[in-house]
Amino acid sequence: MSNPPVHPERVVAPESDDGRLARARRIAGVAVGYAVLVAILHVAANAQMLGVAAVPAFPVSLAVAALAWGAARTGAARGVASHVTRLWTGIAIGYAAMTLGNLTSVFRLALPHSDEWLLASAVPYAAFFPCVLWGMLGAPRGMRTTRERIRLWLDAITVVVAGAMVCWYFVLHPDAPSSTAPAIIVAAVFFPLGYVALVVAGWSLLQRERDPAARGSLAVLVSSQLLQLGSVLALGHTYVASGALGGGWVDATMQFGDAGIVLAAFFQYRLASRPSSVAPMARHADRTITAMPYLAVGAGFLLLLTVEVRQWTDPVGGLVIGAAVLTALVIARQLVAVRETSVVLAEHAAREGEARFRALVQHSSDVITILEVDGTIRYVSPSVERMLGQEADDVVGTRLTELIHPTDIPKALAAFGDVSRAVGPSTPITWRLRGADGAWIHVENIATNLLEEPTVAGVVLNTRDVTDRKALEEQLTHQAFHDPLTNLANRALFRDRVEHALSRINRDPRTVAVLFLDLDNFKTINDSFGHAAGDRLLVAAAERLQACLRASDTAARLGGDEFAVLIEDAPNAETVTQVAERIAAALTRPFLMGEGEMFVNASIGIAYTEAGENADELLRNADVAMYTAKSRGKGLYAIFEQSMHVAVLERLELEADLRRAVEREELAVHYQSIVDLRTGKVTGVEALCRWSHPRRGFVPPSVFIPIAEESGLIVPIGRWVLHRACWQARQWQLQYPGEVPLTVTVNMSARQVQQPGLVTEVADALRDSGLPADNLVVELTESVLMANTEQTLDRLQDLRMLGVQLAIDDFGTGYSSLSYLQRFPIDVLKIAKAFVDRIGSAGDDPALARVIIALGRTLRLRTVAEGIENGQQLAILRQLGCELGQGYFFAKPLSRDDASEYLRAAALKTIDNREPSED
Repeated sequence: MSNPPVHPERVVAPESDDGRLARARRIAGVAVGYAVLVAILHVAANAQMLGVAAVPAFPVSLAVAALAWGAARTGAARGVASHVTRLWTGIAIGYAAMTLGNLTSVFRLALPHSDEWLLASAVPYAAFFPCVLWGMLGAPRGMRTTRERIRLWLDAITVVVAGAMVCWYFVLHPDAPSSTAPAIIVAAVFFPLGYVALVVAGWSLLQRERDPAARGSLAVLVSSQLLQLGSVLALGHTYVASGALGGGWVDATMQFGDAGIVLAAFFQYRLASRPSSVAPMARHADRTITAMPYLAVGAGFLLLLTVEVRQWTDPVGGLVIGAAVLTALVIARQLVAVRETSVVLAEHAAREGEARFRALVQHSSDVITILEVDGTIRYVSPSVERMLGQEADDVVGTRLTELIHPTDIPKALAAFGDVSRAVGPSTPITWRLRGADGAWIHVENIATNLLEEPTVAGVVLNTRDVTDRKALEEQLTHQAFHDPLTNLANRALFRDRVEHALSRINRDPRTVAVLFLDLDNFKTINDSFGHAAGDRLLVAAAERLQACLRASDTAARLGGDEFAVLIEDAPNAETVTQVAERIAAALTRPFLMGEGEMFVNASIGIAYTEAGENADELLRNADVAMYTAKSRGKGLYAIFEQSMHVAVLERLELEADLRRAVEREELAVHYQSIVDLRTGKVTGVEALCRWSHPRRGFVPPSVFIPIAEESGLIVPIGRWVLHRACWQARQWQLQYPGEVPLTVTVNMSARQVQQPGLVTEVADALRDSGLPADNLVVELTESVLMANTEQTLDRLQDLRMLGVQLAIDDFGTGYSSLSYLQRFPIDVLKIAKAFVDRIGSAGDDPALARVIIALGRTLRLRTVAEGIENGQQLAILRQLGCELGQGYFFAKPLSRDDASEYLRAAALKTIDNREPSED
């Protein structure tokens, strides 16, 4: 079912605030004009004429009700104070009742025996007063205490009683006819009393209201109610005395009062439509409200005097006059007493406040000082003794600058000058004050300019001791920018100082250099002796490093075993290299630790500033130079060259290519034979990883293996080589069975040995390939034995329990000791090629090879000589008792297919001594 169409001419837009205000203005104008016209008619015509009496009054009261309701609702929506909205809500309801009474009066005049309906028509009028009073008395009751409310009601009752006396005399005159109906008498008294109550409530509101705009509408309202009070008094007196309905100025005054109330309601509506901030009701209005009972009592006695003025010689008249005089004297005496009490209370409050302030100042932990314009101390609180250890009297009269640290005086004088020219408190500023013991105390100060304040006439300084906070801030700052272990600068502080050094270069060209240091062999020491020993070594190395530098140089620990040095104002590049040599020499000396002597070297990279470089680029260049120095050997330094950066980029590119090579299986396993030197038979092969780059061609193992070690790629590569070598060795065992099963040797790095799942991986490779465990030889370097000794020992023992054989590669070139050979389950010692190369050379004695072979025989370990390249070396090694050997003399590392052909040929004949193979 579709919705009915909406006709544009039927859509009514919401009325704007200006539209509603204009409509209210029209209503108010019409109502005021109507009231003034009726008033003129009453004055100009006979009041008893039916034409005038029949003029209805309800349009004016209806306008008041509408405007007052609009003012209340609009004010509530706009955030006007609740007592104001309640006031005009009560007025709206009251005048709605008044409108109903006016309408009833119009109908009553048209009915026969209208006097009988007088009481019924007066009921709506009677409801007028409670409604308006409800609105007027709501705010005072909500703003006062219980005692104040009681006093307010007593004052209001006093005024009402006085008003009742006046009404009783003027309305119910002694000459009133006795035939006057009681209802008329009650009405004639009730209405004046109601207006008296309205005037009292309105007057109290007017005195308590703080907002000027709201006071304006209240003033118009109260003034209009005063006019109406006079009108109803005169009307009641005339009606009771003669039965006349009034007329003339009596009714005209009532109409003028109605017109005023219309204007008051309109003023409040306009105020509510454009609300301003409404202030709370004033508390100082108590005196005005309190004076009203005295005025009421005075009005009562004035009435008595008026009555007795003709018989003042009468005894009662004299007593009345005497009572009035006595009452006036008592009231005057009470007013004087109240005034005196107020003065006493004010003085007591002032003394109490002064005493409270003095107690707060004297017991405050802060020091409060009053200074003259020239900085002379006029007053200082007793807490200065706790802060500075000096008596207050000793400090008064001195200049503040005599207590401030000399370097802080300019800052203090500048701050004091700013405060002297401004008004109000200053921002906190810190300086140091000298204590009685000569120590400097950090204080925080807030100065307030009270030079224009007569009771102070100076600058008030509030001083707080922040020495502990300052120390904590300095400690936190130091921790944020210094290494907690070595107390050297950390990376953030070092970078900041490099930035400052570079910024100074732009203004004053000078030589700035950065040295990047890395401790060689530190990881081995850290893993062997524990992190505590490593930390002590770092601290000792930092002390030696600091001792090699000038006070203007900056040393920093960047993390781990990496250090950096910033050298500024170096006269030339040679000075920087001398510092690098001095550092390298200092770190080369042995470190005497609790575990014994420890030896480290430092690889140092040096980078000089170039135009346009920032701190990050300078540090990067020094880092690149350090890695270059490390690649050249240990304990060396290198100066950055642009080609080094290119080499680093190339290395990063090679690392990325190696990752892709692992994913694409571009690597291959080559095999080099291991021969029994006594029989010449091939007893095993060593698996070697090779990489044929699609663009670079053959990449030597010496290039990509270190990259794999540093990047962690050695773990997946080693796993792949292990599985491939075990599977291939088993296949060859099945193809070429011999008296002794063919063994396969696989190299493992320290990173692989540290993997928790190493033993499981080896077991899986043996199970998947079917290779017997004792046919697998795991070859380790001596550095593996030095890394995390206990963990390494556990791993190797687990491998040995599998049945796997263990070999030490390049024995004698590392840091192994005889104790390691006894602790670790080693089966094979491999003599390094460097020792084999010396065999057979002119004048060289194969002493080291002889010692290693003898050591192996003593410990019942097999020995394998690497790098055999000629028959002379073979002969000498046989003579020394070496069991196994490998090298180009027998065969180069061969691919899988070439190695298969080689093993097939070896199975057919025994390989004897001959010249090196051409393959």
